[in-house]
Amino acid sequence: MLAVPRTSIDSGPDVHGAAKLRVKALEKHYGSVVALRPTSLNVMQGEFLTLLGPSGSGKTTLLMMIAGLAIPDGGEIWIDGKDSTYAAPYERDVGVVFQNYALFPHLTVYENVAFPLRMRKYAAADIRKKVMRMLDVVGLPHVADRLPRELSGGQQQRVALARCAVYGPSIILMDEPLGALDKKLRDTMQFEIKRMHREIGSTTLYVTHDQGEAMSMSDRICLMNNGGIEQLGRPEDLYFSPRSRFAADFLGGTNFIPCQILGSEGDRLRLKGPLDVVFSARPPLEGALSAGSRADIVVRPQHIRITKVGETPTGSLPAEIVDRVVTGATTEYRARLADGTVLVVMELTDKTNLRVEPGQNVMLGWHLDNGTLLPTEDKR
Repeated sequence: MLAVPRTSIDSGPDVHGAAKLRVKALEKHYGSVVALRPTSLNVMQGEFLTLLGPSGSGKTTLLMMIAGLAIPDGGEIWIDGKDSTYAAPYERDVGVVFQNYALFPHLTVYENVAFPLRMRKYAAADIRKKVMRMLDVVGLPHVADRLPRELSGGQQQRVALARCAVYGPSIILMDEPLGALDKKLRDTMQFEIKRMHREIGSTTLYVTHDQGEAMSMSDRICLMNNGGIEQLGRPEDLYFSPRSRFAADFLGGTNFIPCQILGSEGDRLRLKGPLDVVFSARPPLEGALSAGSRADIVVRPQHIRITKVGETPTGSLPAEIVDRVVTGATTEYRARLADGTVLVVMELTDKTNLRVEPGQNVMLGWHLDNGTLLPTEDKR
C-alpha cells in the first residue's frame, strides 16, 4: 500500500468535551425500509450544525427523533447529560421550526410569540418583556398587532423563529425552514438566522438539501446519504477535502480526472492520467491505494486553469474548448480531452479570458493542493 500518513482534518468544535446533544447508534425503520442506519453524533453548546443531504438520506428522520416526534427503533438520545430517548417532546426543552411556519392564523404576531410562554405560565410582565425583545431580535416590533396573513413569507418565517426561541429552548431544530421562500428572500433569511443564532447563543440543528445554505450558515455540516453519515466536518473541509465521491459531487460542481497509481514519490503518489500524462498528487486522507489501482483526482472548476506560457502547474493536460458560457462575474468553459473526458473550468470574467474561443486548443493545469485523490471504486 502506498498511502502516506496525513494529519486528520479538524472537524470543528472539540467533540471530546461535554456535548449539548449526544446521539448514540440511533436508528429507525419503517417496515423493510431503513430510514436511518445506526448513527452517532455529538453537537456542542452554541454550535450551528446542518444536516445536509438529498431526499431520503435520513436527515429529517434524525431531526424528528431528536425532537421526540418519532420513536427510535434503537440507540440513545442524550440532552444536557440526561437520557431523553423516550422523553415526551415537552420534556426535552427543544424548539422546532417547520417549513410551513405553523403559525396560529387567528392570533396576532404578539400572541403567536407569546403562546409558548403562556403555556409555561410565565407572569404577564415577563411575557411582554420577552416577546418584545424577541420581536426586536427578528426586526418585527412594528408588526406585533398584525395577523399572520398580513405578513410576507419572510416575515412569517421570522415570527416562527421568534416563537421558537422566545422561551430559550435548550436546542433549536429547523426542518427546511426556508424551503417555501424565493431565492432572494432565502438569501436574506440565511443572514437573519445566523444573526439570531449569534445573538441568542442557541444550539441549532438545521436540516436542508441546499448546499449553498449549508456552506454559508454552518459551523459544521453533517452530510448524510442512504440513511447514514457520509462525512462530518467544517464546510471548508467537506468542500476542499471530500472523503468520498458522493461528498465531492454533492458539495458543488467538480471534475473527476481518471488516473492510475504508478507508485510513491516522497509524500506524494505518482499518477498516470489521461493521455498517459504523468503527474503527482497527495494521497487520500483515509485508506491506501496500491500501485496499479484506479483513482480519480477531484478538482473544483475554479481550480483548473487555462495555463499561460511559463506556468508549471501540477497537472497539465491538452484539451479543446468546446463551449464557453459567460454568466457575468464568471466565465465557464467546457474542455474536452483527446480521450473524451470533459472538464469544466471556471474563471473570473475579464477581457483576457474572453479571447479563448470554442474550438481553440489549450493546456489545462491545477496546483497540487487543489486536488483530492479518491479511489475510483468509491461510487456511493
